[in-house]
Amino acid sequence: FFLFFFSFCLFSMDLVKFRGLFKSVETVSGSIASINAFVVPSGDAHNSEYVAACDRRREYASGFTGSAGLAIITDTTATLFTDGRYWLQAEQQLTADWTLQKQGQPTCPTPTEYLLATLKSGDKVGMDLQLFTHSQFEDMNKKLNEKNIEIVGVKNNLVDLVWAEEGTKPSAPTDEVFVLEKTFSGESVASKLEKVRSDMEKKNASALTVSALDEVAWLFNLRGSDISFNPVFMSYGVVTADAAFLFVNEKKLSGKAFEHLENANVALRDYNDFFSFISKHVDEWCGCGKVWLGSTCSEELFSRIPGGAKNIIGSVTPTCHLKSVKNDTEREGMRNCHIRDAVAVCRFFEFMEKRFEAKENLSELTECYAADVVAKFRSEQKDFVSLSFDSISSIGGNGAIIHYKPEPNTCDTVDDQRVYLLDSGGQYLDGTTDITRTVHFGAPTEEEKKCFTLVLKGHIALAKAVFPEGTTGRSLDTFARQFLWSAGLDFAHGTGHGVGSFLNVHEGPIGISFRKGADKFPLKEGMVVTNEPGFYRKDDFGIRIENCVLVQKSAEHKGFLCLEDVTLVPIQSKMIARDMLTEEEVKWLNGYHQRCLDIVGKELQEQGRLETLEWLNTNCQPL
Repeated sequence: FFLFFFSFCLFSMDLVKFRGLFKSVETVSGSIASINAFVVPSGDAHNSEYVAACDRRREYASGFTGSAGLAIITDTTATLFTDGRYWLQAEQQLTADWTLQKQGQPTCPTPTEYLLATLKSGDKVGMDLQLFTHSQFEDMNKKLNEKNIEIVGVKNNLVDLVWAEEGTKPSAPTDEVFVLEKTFSGESVASKLEKVRSDMEKKNASALTVSALDEVAWLFNLRGSDISFNPVFMSYGVVTADAAFLFVNEKKLSGKAFEHLENANVALRDYNDFFSFISKHVDEWCGCGKVWLGSTCSEELFSRIPGGAKNIIGSVTPTCHLKSVKNDTEREGMRNCHIRDAVAVCRFFEFMEKRFEAKENLSELTECYAADVVAKFRSEQKDFVSLSFDSISSIGGNGAIIHYKPEPNTCDTVDDQRVYLLDSGGQYLDGTTDITRTVHFGAPTEEEKKCFTLVLKGHIALAKAVFPEGTTGRSLDTFARQFLWSAGLDFAHGTGHGVGSFLNVHEGPIGISFRKGADKFPLKEGMVVTNEPGFYRKDDFGIRIENCVLVQKSAEHKGFLCLEDVTLVPIQSKMIARDMLTEEEVKWLNGYHQRCLDIVGKELQEQGRLETLEWLNTNCQPL
């Protein structure tokens, strides 16, 4: 799955009013400065990939609703940077006031290079330092300083000022924070803190700050809903050798959450007191060790530590690593929730096929309607909480927009003449799902079948991969691309991302991708990652086949790992060019479909959904 919001909104912030603030900006030091540019990232103070409505500053400023991108507004220009997943979407959403820079193309400058080329010596760039990681700030600051361009940390985010004055800025979320019982988490807070402190001791860390929202939720066995589709809540954590603190709006905690935290010896502090708490205790911590901030801490947090890097541990936090390796309870939960999720997805495709067979009310089968149907079927499953992202329900050329989200007023109608792509998922108390299936409700063309089969061959190659412990996702990426490459084709997104356990559908630190970041951390037993190669032809069709897979020890080769498919929904046979598959590939596909039939079929029987069972049996027949 690759996310997120998409619509044809063609709206952006009042740039004239915004630039009017450049002449008199209050800085974090209390002085007044004049700036020549302002940088607007996508993230929030926690470096979240997906953010609460009140934190969607880049979206408000530019009108571009994709989940990844960065905006730079100067005295005379407004520019959006985003990667290949979003080029088509950005082209359709940006107004004439904006210029699109396509990251990943050879001619695209980095944001820093753009600023160097656009500004002159002596100019100043405004930034909200809570929204940039230290590494982002450091890299930009070093290069800009070489041209005598200064970064100015602003006290109040300029986008917030314009947004608030307009009166449309959403309030901060206040949804309840609740306890995730050990039945689902598989481990107590005390046990997690013990492991975290063990890792801290090895690094001589006297304190650990936890800024990432999913890490806080995981560590304290709590969940919330402050960000749509992500069961997290606005919070920070601090762990020392003998204490643990949770910074949160206490009004959001359920009564059971108070008791839960008290029993775990976790002290509560107000969310807004986090930075002052750091400033109060940091000298004490630095006197007996280092402060572990992690690799994604904000520049604002980094700047609070006296002595800078010599007193800071900047590597990935122990909470991030520990969270990514699922315990036995979480692994079984991921398997179980995917079985129930498969029931919902199979019901959806059975429903759609029957509608086309009966030719009943086909005009109401819009992309939005289809998304609503699959959401309804998911909601009827045990332990369902929410979707894990906005469903990407796309027909024909809309499927080529990788992060497409249908809107009621503009969405297309699903028909039996074009390829249909559905990328969707659910949040359940026992796990998180993410699945993409590409189908045709009529007769696919030979070209569509050829492209689909090239994608399928790559999917199978990765699913069958056996690789030594210590292998990174970058090494595995070519498994999924090799057949597309042999035909001169490719896709502009990564092959896979980590998946949380009733947490974020995109989870670090691992991924399967051609990008450099995917070579930093090896896959480990117990991690869950997606296998989702694709191919996209602009204005014609999109193809993606996505399963969640659990990293397992190889039963045949000591010191090697393999991948277990936990997603169990059949891959449509009519989309396959049989003569392009080897016998080994056919064997894999038939074996996968037999697992779908055995495991999901049993669940369908238990739920009494015999018509869907019949559909499953038909769609799991051997090639």
